[in-house]
Amino acid sequence: MLRSAAVTVIANRLGQRTGLDTQIISELQAAQQRLEEEVELPWFLIKDTTLSTTSASRKVDLPVGFLLEVDDMPLSYLAADGSQTALGKEDFDVLHLAYKETTGPPKAYSLVGEQLQLFPIPDAAYSLSLYYYGQDTTLSTDVENGWLRYASQAIIGEAGLMVARFLRDKQAEGYFARELQLGIVKMFARKISRDSIGRDSVLGG
Repeated sequence: MLRSAAVTVIANRLGQRTGLDTQIISELQAAQQRLEEEVELPWFLIKDTTLSTTSASRKVDLPVGFLLEVDDMPLSYLAADGSQTALGKEDFDVLHLAYKETTGPPKAYSLVGEQLQLFPIPDAAYSLSLYYYGQDTTLSTDVENGWLRYASQAIIGEAGLMVARFLRDKQAEGYFARELQLGIVKMFARKISRDSIGRDSVLGG
């Protein structure tokens, strides 16, 4: 669904109101930002990237748009022989006490602000594999991003709810609140389905 289609849907559900396109677009953008600030995020925001360390520096900048790490896909060190080793994660103070200023290939890290802090301090340029939740394409133009493609009910519900509150339309406010709630439930139900479909039911049994 393109942004323009979402605008039309919201306007129609507000009683085919006109003259609200600019406000609806602003609320769609704000809705996306609020949804991406949640502590649990949808599968379609998962991205992957390869980061490079700098010799003698433990700091590595996170990618632009980084939101959260993916819990079951840990940061990994990619060795020259092609092997991949997951890095342990701990508080900075704990790791600094354990490793101090030692150098070598990365074994552990701490997430501090918008940077990864590696331990020991890298003694060369190393490659790291990071899977993370990242910000989706913003709705500043008439595009279809992940929210409109996979979770349109959620983002339309969130945006429509704010417009309805501005208009003091209690009936529309109740409608969009229900749409938002249902959209969130469906979004995470689909995430569970994606994780479970195709798994071997006898594995480990």
